[in-house]
Amino acid sequence: MSEKKPVVTRELPTPGLCPVCGKASYSRNGTHPQCSAAKADTLARAARKAAGIETVKTPRKSWSKPCPKCKRQIPARRIVCDCGHTFAHVPTGPGAPIVHRVH
Repeated sequence: MSEKKPVVTRELPTPGLCPVCGKASYSRNGTHPQCSAAKADTLARAARKAAGIETVKTPRKSWSKPCPKCKRQIPARRIVCDCGHTFAHVPTGPGAPIVHRVH
């Protein structure tokens, strides 16, 4: 018996590289769907920012709340703001009454 391995007569096409991430892509147009979506989002965001449509919001800090009177971000557990606004305090714990909100 012969121990020869079969010879490949046809070369397999090599996958194209994605122009966004540089990795092999097996999609029809050569770009990963998630890469093309990310690229389109980046271009759209840049166009909106250049046109002045998009406003940049400051990220909300966790464990903080805005004061409705002075619009400052204060720690969530504070009951009274520096401007004098008093937040509604709902007692919690084992002896606290159960409050049901009706909308």
